[in-house]
Amino acid sequence: MQLFTIIFQRPIEFGISIGITLLMVVIFLRAAMSAERRENWVRRITGPNGKFVFGFLFLVYLVASCIVVGAEVVAAWADAAAPRRPEGPPLPLRARITGAARSLFSSSTELPRR
Repeated sequence: MQLFTIIFQRPIEFGISIGITLLMVVIFLRAAMSAERRENWVRRITGPNGKFVFGFLFLVYLVASCIVVGAEVVAAWADAAAPRRPEGPPLPLRARITGAARSLFSSSTELPRR
């Protein structure tokens, strides 16, 4: 059911994905139609210097991946580095131990007792 409602839930992302899909279809169609005659862009990709085009595109992919992973690490690091503020005064050692033992057998959100 979610497949049919995603158009309305996330229209921008859906539009971007449709656009990328159409771009890929156009590229595949042009590549399939150029088998009869080698156009200029096909010669550039498949010619002797095609390895440089592939290498350049691979470097672009690496840089983009590094930027995305770096942003994820920075976001996670900022959350982990934030100091934790205790909600109240520190509990005595005995209370912490009994609380840890009790948490093994019950959930933190206990049901109300009748």
